[in-house]
Amino acid sequence: MTQNMKHFRLQTFKAVGSESESSDSEDEEENSPAAIKRRHKRELERAERENRENTSALLELRDMEDEMTTLSKLFETQESIIKSMKSIYVGKDLKDITGNGQFYLDEALEYLDE
Repeated sequence: MTQNMKHFRLQTFKAVGSESESSDSEDEEENSPAAIKRRHKRELERAERENRENTSALLELRDMEDEMTTLSKLFETQESIIKSMKSIYVGKDLKDITGNGQFYLDEALEYLDE
């Protein structure tokens, strides 16, 4: 599926770079059936290209949303683990010997809050 998405996105960029349009003023003055067909074909190609570009942008936004969700879950997990560690470090047995560790855990929680 990923290879198909990459191929789909690359087609958009190739189509934009390789496009060559004839002058519109000649076709607009000409109302022959052949000129109308050419204009119609160009309009269909333009609509297809715009649709492909919009779909590609939508897929990219969806990928970014997935990445942001993954990062959010990662930060939530890190926060819960650090809070758990902090509660252990503050316990009766370890409170006196884990002063430096508590400082680093507090600092880590501040970074996660940001």
